[in-house]
Amino acid sequence: MADSTTPPSTEVTAPQPGPVLAVACSGGRDSMALLHHAVRRLRERIAPADGGLMRQAPQALWVLHVHHGLMAEADAWWAFVEREVAAWQAQGLPVHFKGERLRGRPAVGDSVEAWAREQRYAALARMAVAVGAHVVWLAQHRRDQAETVLLQALRGAGVAGLAAMPAAFDWQGMRFERPWLERSREAIDAEVQRLGLAHVDDSSNGDKRFARNRVRLEALPVLKAVSPSAEEALCDVAQQAADALAVQQAWYQSVRRQVLALQPAETAQADADLGAVCLEAWRRLPGASFQRVFLRLWMDEVCVAQGWPAVGRAPLLALVQGLARQGEQPARSWSLGQGVHAREYRGLLSLTRDAQGAGLADAWQRLQVLPAPLNRAHAAGTEAEHSAPSLPRAALDGAQWRWREGGERFRMGPGRPSRCLRKQFQSQGVPAWAREAPLLWSADGCLLFVPGLGIEGAAQALPGADRVALTWQG
Repeated sequence: MADSTTPPSTEVTAPQPGPVLAVACSGGRDSMALLHHAVRRLRERIAPADGGLMRQAPQALWVLHVHHGLMAEADAWWAFVEREVAAWQAQGLPVHFKGERLRGRPAVGDSVEAWAREQRYAALARMAVAVGAHVVWLAQHRRDQAETVLLQALRGAGVAGLAAMPAAFDWQGMRFERPWLERSREAIDAEVQRLGLAHVDDSSNGDKRFARNRVRLEALPVLKAVSPSAEEALCDVAQQAADALAVQQAWYQSVRRQVLALQPAETAQADADLGAVCLEAWRRLPGASFQRVFLRLWMDEVCVAQGWPAVGRAPLLALVQGLARQGEQPARSWSLGQGVHAREYRGLLSLTRDAQGAGLADAWQRLQVLPAPLNRAHAAGTEAEHSAPSLPRAALDGAQWRWREGGERFRMGPGRPSRCLRKQFQSQGVPAWAREAPLLWSADGCLLFVPGLGIEGAAQALPGADRVALTWQG
């Protein structure tokens, strides 16, 4: 792979006020066609027929380009898109270019496609926020959607996977839309030919080592030979799956708080609002299908919030079967793959991920420091009260993580009795496997924070206005 001389990002002027549209553009045929469509709307200053956020003509257009660093031609693609933007600027159009070069590489054994996709969307979101865009357009079309449905079906996906690509979604605070998701590849090709649009060709699109390319080049032609409307049918599957998913999610939200045992605020856990499944309430759900769907959506919610890998269908089914056999053990555990575990303790089911082997340095990555929320009910003119346990931010200066040595004591709040950690863990229902995290100590040797219990009572009583709440992830 050739070294790149392209800078990681370009310096740009501030966008014009008013609606700002961004278009993700690789320089390929589809994204160049969509970009020309957006420029035409900008030039004509008329309301686009695509709907979405840009019902009025955009006042400025940003062209966002991601340099993945995976292809020798990547520098040339960057330069091509930049030249196209410069040509529009020379015509006096408010079209601007912003690019970002990805720094990392996929790890050995990781999917190059998945890595590139995740990094690309993150880069697009960063750039769009930086330029003040309201929405980012993506150029996926009907054939892309059909390919995605096939890929998901071959992986045994449920309705979430079969729903494939949504027409609109939010990612890291930015709105993304796919205005051409129902448009055929043939219609786009015809427009490219009619207008004589220049574009680049990505040679990797013909590499059959990638699953999507094999589906596009081999599987879809066979299906279209059997049924000429195969693409449309597969997209219908996606829409019906999306409808089913919406119904499932609405039902899940309607019963969520009845089935989850939400943790009290004083435990200071990052997943306090995700809670644990109360198995007694879960078993009262109307049938095995409802129980499976609830666990699936709950696990998806937890894994997304914690940044953990998704749990596959086979581990989910094994978990459901195991929960159906109510044993007398005080605690049970099921491995869900990739270090994620489902653990039953005192009638509650929670998700955890292996962390002990990661070492003390990893503890800072798992600790979240947030401004302490204020109690809205405190009287005007009085010192602000906080609605959750907190400590002064300055108390963290020089703080260190240490493993338990025995004999440590903890107070659940200011003025509360000091008890040994074992008794505090037992009183708060913290299972044995969740007691192995290190403890946070101040620079002068005072205990500040215990994962699973929260901020030490004496630390909560420390004076200081700039107060923070601590949450533990995992």
